[in-house]
Amino acid sequence: AFVYVQNLNAPLVEIGAWKGDSTLYMANLFKNAARTTSVPEFYTIDTWQGSDEPAHKSEVAKAGGDMFPAFWKRMQKQGVADYVYPIQRRSEEAAAMFMRNSLSFVFVDGGHSYEQVYKDITLYYPAVKWGGAIAGHDYDWAEVRLAVRRAADDVNLSVHTKGRCWWISK
Repeated sequence: AFVYVQNLNAPLVEIGAWKGDSTLYMANLFKNAARTTSVPEFYTIDTWQGSDEPAHKSEVAKAGGDMFPAFWKRMQKQGVADYVYPIQRRSEEAAAMFMRNSLSFVFVDGGHSYEQVYKDITLYYPAVKWGGAIAGHDYDWAEVRLAVRRAADDVNLSVHTKGRCWWISK
């Protein structure tokens, strides 16, 4: 998601890393930016145990019950491990680690059920500072779209979209 955030001088959080595609993308942005400026901390939160989807269960089983070692090896191999702080917990457990108004940006891409998307937004939105944003993708999924709209309505803010991506600015 390409989102306008006024200041990226506070940490960023990604909820849902799985194999690390979006983590790798964002970490490379920080790695390139670090050549000319200081970069914020970038936390990625996942259990690395997959969801209840059969494809996830199969991949986790093949990986010996935990996808984190493969994820971390990929970050190291791609040279971005110094720019990523992984937190191996459920998103609702990790939310307590971040104080109100302490984050520049949160990317929601964990569970895709209505309940999980809504929970992630409502748990992390208070931690986003003014001028920051909470965002995600898969807005074309009905459950994601409904959860995002409800969460935005809860705080009287608009949902912005571009393609499959969504964001709520604070």
